[in-house]
Amino acid sequence: MASIQVLNAIAVKIVPPKEEQKDWSYTVGTPWPIDQSEVTIFTTRVDARFHKSSKTHAQFLKPYPLNSFPAKLSSYVKDESTFQNFVDEFVSTKLITQAKQSRASNGAVLVFTHYKLENLREDGTSELYFERILVLMLKNTDALRFKDNLQLNPVDIIDLDKFLQGARVDLVRFKAVEDGENKNNLCFIRGSGEVRQYFTSSIGADEIVSNKTSSEQVIKAIESFAKENSLNRALKERLESKVKELFDSCKRGQSISLDNIQIQIDAILPIDKADIKNTFVDFVNENGFEVNEEFEVLASHKKQLEWLDFETPIAKLSVRKHQIGLPNSDKPVIFDKDTHEVTLVQKITDPILIAKLSELANE
Repeated sequence: MASIQVLNAIAVKIVPPKEEQKDWSYTVGTPWPIDQSEVTIFTTRVDARFHKSSKTHAQFLKPYPLNSFPAKLSSYVKDESTFQNFVDEFVSTKLITQAKQSRASNGAVLVFTHYKLENLREDGTSELYFERILVLMLKNTDALRFKDNLQLNPVDIIDLDKFLQGARVDLVRFKAVEDGENKNNLCFIRGSGEVRQYFTSSIGADEIVSNKTSSEQVIKAIESFAKENSLNRALKERLESKVKELFDSCKRGQSISLDNIQIQIDAILPIDKADIKNTFVDFVNENGFEVNEEFEVLASHKKQLEWLDFETPIAKLSVRKHQIGLPNSDKPVIFDKDTHEVTLVQKITDPILIAKLSELANE
């Protein structure tokens, strides 16, 4: 079975000004021994925590500003800089600067790791599953869990429930930007402590995933969740209606979270589906749906959950999904899978429309 391979890892301690100091200071520790089991275990646990956590997705876009995080990272990826230099230069030129401007009063320990996961084939070639850079910010008190040189203390593994926030770069996508691809290559997660804005500001991102993308992705996730868990049509319709209630209750500019949606889904699941309760958030995160931790659902996507819009050479139609059925069903919109024909039977009651249709039909 393939396991994560750590390529580089190092920790940095940043300290706010003390009485005799006027500026923030920092210490770069000794590079971690990448073949040490504790280093691999730590990196594997943090990556798994990212995988299961709600995220804010973003991307770096070229050209990269001078001295920016992606500019420094690009130099390292191209072997123009060492990992230690990349970390040192980022901390000194960006992180400390942002920390000073933030008026923050607490220091922190940051862990930087570069790792990958690949599978070795029988013919000796390898298949890369992923390659990533991870930056994890820990409370300064957790520095006690490191040795004096900021290497991991094997007897006192860090409690990941106490981390503040983190950032992860998808290096495969980051490198693909060089070839003109435009995909999200950065994500942030937050932990149990207060979010320190200087952390996210120092790493930066040219574009945070929009509400449009998040709401598009969550609609796809809901549909996929229902299909993956074999929800019958009646239950799927109840699920969509329940989620639509949540969407409709949100005023313009009001954000919702995946946790809010999960509560709605769990509320309609019957006893025989109890095993999938409290799983929607994990399903979204583990299946690569790029949905921000909090987002606003657009009106067009609220409609998409309930209505199907399509166009033929003679008509533009918008029909309720729940009203579509097969021949011999009691649904008013019939779709024949063999002929691909749609038949719509609907009684018109509006007298103005009746008169107009009569006039056109008699021409």
